Amino acid sequence: MSAMYAVYHGPKRLLEIARAIHKSTAFLESELHKAGHSTAHKDYFDTLKVTVKDLAAFKQRAEEKHMNFRYFADGAVGVSLDEATKPSDLLDLLYVFNGTTKLTEDEVADIVPETASPLIGNSEHARTSVFLEHPIFNTYHSEAMLVRYIKRLENKDVSLVHSMIPLGSCTMKLNASAELIPITWDSFNGLHPFAPVSQAAGFQKLFNDVEKWLCEITGYDNFSLQPNSGANGEYTGLLTIRKYLNNLGQQQRNAERFKDELAAIMVTYPSTHGVFESSIRDVIDKVHEHGGQVYLDGANMNAQ
Repeated sequence: MSAMYAVYHGPKRLLEIARAIHKSTAFLESELHKAGHSTAHKDYFDTLKVTVKDLAAFKQRAEEKHMNFRYFADGAVGVSLDEATKPSDLLDLLYVFNGTTKLTEDEVADIVPETASPLIGNSEHARTSVFLEHPIFNTYHSEAMLVRYIKRLENKDVSLVHSMIPLGSCTMKLNASAELIPITWDSFNGLHPFAPVSQAAGFQKLFNDVEKWLCEITGYDNFSLQPNSGANGEYTGLLTIRKYLNNLGQQQRNAERFKDELAAIMVTYPSTHGVFESSIRDVIDKVHEHGGQVYLDGANMNAQ
């Protein structure tokens, strides 16, 4: 998504967007200083760390405006802006920080573009080299052109539309439309990753239900949905097995060569070249026979 964002906008438009974001941030910093707040850094782009006067009142007003902020351990508050930040959002931010504001949306819309901003480009951190020089980032700047470019890329891909998928790889599995459609719903994709748990009751139920269903389907005692990649999942599985063996007082199980020290085996089934090895049960039984544990690559579970 980020790559196609860069393809669509190109270097010139990305700079324009970045400058607009920074001007909004500089405007906010200026107004906060006028109200007596202090910020932690003189160099910034889209994020400010602010020391507020009355944190309890600040949090109350933030709840009123349905806004989430980062709360640092030292009592400071973090706020980030982006290209979607509107004058009305800036007014809401000023209200949350200051309790009031005399500005109107039209006034903010006029002031922000004229804000003198200490751009990062004027600091010692400035980048002097050019970027996004490839023609791809300087060609597809209309919706029609971008869609056609993406379609050409799609036509180069091998999928179930063309043939059997030749790999057992994580990225080659079938994601049916019925599975993909829900991720476009606001009820699924609108929650910020760092939103408080109190605002994510629906996701908590979703996680709990999925974990319960997976346990019922597989016979496992528990599931973790926390890993966000195949490698991360493998590492998590090994850490879990190590903790299990440590609790049994079997810390010596850390070398696969010897049966009395066997700790675990990680199995990709079917294998990464798409084969269901006939000896898989024998391997698993042998590991279990000697007290070890088996970690199954969850990415291939659809094919099992």
